Parts: sequence; structure tokens; C-alpha cells
Amino acid sequence: MISQKQSTRPPGRAMTIAAFFVIIASAFSSLLHADDGAPPGLNTMTSQGHISVADFLPPGYVADGSISYQAEIQQALDAAVGRGATVLFPPMVYAVDETGFRIGSRMTLSLYGAVFQVADSCKNDGQVFWGENVTDVRIFGGEIAGRNDVRAEGVNIRGVRLSGAVQRIRIRDMSIHDLSSNGIGVFAAADSMASDIWVTDVIVDNCCNRYGDYLGERVGPEQGSVREDQGSIAFYYVRDFLVRGCRFERSRSDGTHFYRCKQGQIVDNNILYTTSGQIAAIRVDAAVVQGVVIRDNLLRRENKDILVENENDGGVILRGNK
Repeated sequence: MISQKQSTRPPGRAMTIAAFFVIIASAFSSLLHADDGAPPGLNTMTSQGHISVADFLPPGYVADGSISYQAEIQQALDAAVGRGATVLFPPMVYAVDETGFRIGSRMTLSLYGAVFQVADSCKNDGQVFWGENVTDVRIFGGEIAGRNDVRAEGVNIRGVRLSGAVQRIRIRDMSIHDLSSNGIGVFAAADSMASDIWVTDVIVDNCCNRYGDYLGERVGPEQGSVREDQGSIAFYYVRDFLVRGCRFERSRSDGTHFYRCKQGQIVDNNILYTTSGQIAAIRVDAAVVQGVVIRDNLLRRENKDILVENENDGGVILRGNK
């Protein structure tokens, strides 16, 4: 359980040095990858520099996750909205409950070295990071650690949830594990699709809801979860997307789930060891699908590797998967 007490211990020289080096490392990484998958708007808009989360934390803050600083961190994120600023998270453990952190448009989160530990006490559905109708957002680095082994059945916790007509999103270099819903979920609508969404070099391990084998004693999704909770990564009504170079492992239902998506690529991923015998490594519900390419993925399943439901006029292109 997250304690609400405040520490009076000074942060110390080690934390000051660590915060300094994460700023230097982030700046170098930004220069090195300035044009590597960045949304065009973020490369051309005027940036307002860096915002350090450390500046919003109380004197004597602790770095082991024993105290929650969600309110202070939310203040730092709110300060960056719409400015094109990079929010720097010092490398430490951050306690977070199911209400998570709200992100806005035109911002970059540099999470390298940061670990977000989801509280054992979560009682309701939620997520660590969430945004609605946001544009021009980059999330780089970081680890999200859940505890689906102690989570009550039907309490669905995601890593990143973006909803609405989100556009120009880049998520890279994240590690997400042991959550009871998707590692990353993007959920839009038929009349207002999300677009230009890239997820690259991300690891999602042992996540999403539990879906019982059709031949087992407990069939279908666990009580309290819904179809949107299936898949290490879930895209609903997304167009112009790329999922590349990721590892999705030990999913508790589908390895990945793409629902009514268009003009996308699912390429060069390792999708390994989904746990239910009748669940697919890649599931594409394709009633209105157009131009989705599934190529050169390494799949390890005993039964269905790629399941395309309601395919329309060959809209899904399969090539080189093994």
C-alpha cells in the first residue's frame, strides 16, 4: 500500500547527480533521434525546452516508491501541455494508483530509468498514463510494473491508454509487464479514427486480461473484463499505424488485437507464448480492413498464429511470418 507520509530527509548528492545525468542523457538522445519517428509537428513547432519532474517534488523526496507523488507529477505534466516541452523523469521508482497520470497534447515524456510501480491496492479499472483526443505526443523509455498476481479478477489496469481521435503518437523503448489489461491501448471510433500511431521497440510481457481456453473449465474472458482488455497491445479504429521491432510475450489472451484498423504495418515483431490454446498471436478483426500488412513477425503458438476475422477483399497482406 502506498504511504502518504512525507519524508524530511534531504534528497542527497546521489539523487542530484542522477537527476543531472538523466537530463544530459535525454538531451543527447533527443539530438540523436531528432528525426527518428518523431511526429512532423513536433519537429517543426517551437519547443519550450525541458521541465524536470524533480522541480515539482517536495524537499526530501524519496526515490524508492514508498511515497506517492502523483499530484506533484501531474502538476509537472500540466505545465508541459501544448508547449512542445520535454518532461524529464529522474531515474527512480514512482508509486501510482489506477487514476494514473493525464497527458496532454504537444509534449514529450522522457522516462529513461524511471519505474512506475502500480499499487497493490487498486480496486477499479485504470491505467498509468492516459490521454483523450491528444496530438503530437512522444513517450520514450521507462518501465511500468504491475502486480496481476495480486489483482482481483475484473480489475483491469493498462499501461498506456489513449482514446478518441488521437494523432501523431510515438511510443518507443518502453518495458511493460504484469498488468491485467493491455500494455498499450488506443481506442477511437469509426467516425473519428485515430491516426499516425507508431509503437516501436517496446516490450510487453505477461499482460492483458485472462481468456480461458474454449476447451478448458473457465471459458472466455475473466468476469469484469471486456474485449478491449484483450491483447498485449490493442488498437481500435486506428489508421496509418506502425507496430515494429516489439516483443509481446506471455500474453494472457491475444498477443495483439487490431479491430477495424486501416493502412497499417505490423512488422518485425516477436510475439511469443500466448497462454490460451485458442487465442491468436495476432488477431485482426477486419470487416472493413484496408491495406494492413503483417510481415516478418516471429510467432510462437501451438494453434492459431494469425487470425483474420471477417476479411474483406484481401485487405490483409501476410508475408514472411514464421
